[in-house]
Amino acid sequence: MLKTTFDLVTAGGVFSSQSDLLNKGLLETVRDKAPKANLIYWHAPPVVGALLLAFDLLNLGSLPDTELLAARVEKSLARSKS
Repeated sequence: MLKTTFDLVTAGGVFSSQSDLLNKGLLETVRDKAPKANLIYWHAPPVVGALLLAFDLLNLGSLPDTELLAARVEKSLARSKS
């Protein structure tokens, strides 16, 4: 993995600010060992991560498409707020 291109996905409260200083420091640290890493912020709400963890713990074999899952959860959350 250190010599291949991959996405390093950040999420959660610390990274929600998308601070240039934080992201630059993280990317510089990671790229010291993995120069082809790409930093991506995951915009899905925390509940999506909880669902993915639950799916993993249930050993379902295959998980739903995470982007589709995130979109559906966000849509449902938006409906519940209105």
